[in-house]
Amino acid sequence: MITIRQIEAFRAIMTTGTATQAALLLDISQPAVSRLIFDLEEAIGFKLFIRSNRQLQPTPEGEALYDEVLRAFIGIEHISRAATEIGASRKGHVRLISIPALVGSVVTKAIAEFGRQYPNVLVSLEVEPSHRIFDWVLSHHADIGFATINFDSDAVISELVASTPSLCLVHRTSPLAEKEVIKPQDLLELPFISFKPDTLFRHRVDTVFRDAKVERRLSVEVRSTEAVFALVNEGVGVSVVQGSFHATERFENVVAKPFEPKLDVNLVAFYSRRAPLSFTSEQFLSVLRATMAT
Repeated sequence: MITIRQIEAFRAIMTTGTATQAALLLDISQPAVSRLIFDLEEAIGFKLFIRSNRQLQPTPEGEALYDEVLRAFIGIEHISRAATEIGASRKGHVRLISIPALVGSVVTKAIAEFGRQYPNVLVSLEVEPSHRIFDWVLSHHADIGFATINFDSDAVISELVASTPSLCLVHRTSPLAEKEVIKPQDLLELPFISFKPDTLFRHRVDTVFRDAKVERRLSVEVRSTEAVFALVNEGVGVSVVQGSFHATERFENVVAKPFEPKLDVNLVAFYSRRAPLSFTSEQFLSVLRATMAT
C-alpha cells in the first residue's frame, strides 16, 4: 500500500537529487528517506532510481511516476491556496433566498455593501414565497433565508435582525399626504393596491380593515413591494406596506405616512441548525446587521 509519506520522499529526491538533501527537506534522517523509497518500490513493483556517483538517477518508470506526482501535488497546492483564500474571505459563495417584499430593499442593500467589502465572493439570490424559503434552507439549496416571520422549527435557527412599523403610501397630490397618521377609515372606498392573497402580510392587512369595518376598493394585486411603490407613484391608488425596509426617496410622487393600528413587521434571517454557516455566510450576516443598524 502506497503512503503519502513515501510519495513525499520520492518527490523530495526528484527535487534535490540526493537522499541526504531530501532528508534535510523533509526534516527526517537519510536512512528514513531510503527506507521510504525502498518500501515504495516494493509496493509498486519497479525501481525508481539508479545510483550513479552518489546521485540518484530516476529510471524511465520513475520519471513517468514523477509526472503523475507533480500533477497531484499541483492539485493539492491549488486546493490549499483556495482554502486559504476562502478563509480570508477573498473567495467563496453565499447562497441567499428571500421573500419578494425584502428583495428591493434591505437584502439588495446588504448585497451591495457586502460586495464592496468582499469583491471576490460570489453571491446568489433566489426569490420565493415564504413557504418555499423554509424548504430551500432545509434542503441546503440556500445558506441563509430572509422572511418577515419566524419559522417554528427546531431544524432552523431564526435571528430577528430588525423590526419596523407598517406605512401607508399615498400619492403626493392626495389630501392624505397632509395627515400625520393614516387610519383605515381614511382609506374608505379609495382604490387600494394590495399584495397577493397568498402572502402573510395581505392577511394581516385584511384583518385590520375587517376589524375596523372599513370596506376597501381593491384595485390591483401584486407580489412585490417594488410594484406597490411604482403603482402609487403613478397615482393608481393607495397601499399599506411593510415599513421602512424600503427606500421611498426613489419614488418622487410617493409619500409614506405612519399607519395605525400598527402592523410591526420583522426582518428574520434563518439558517439550518444542522449545517454550520461558512465564514463568508457569517460575514454576510454581519454586513446585514450593520446595514440595518444604520
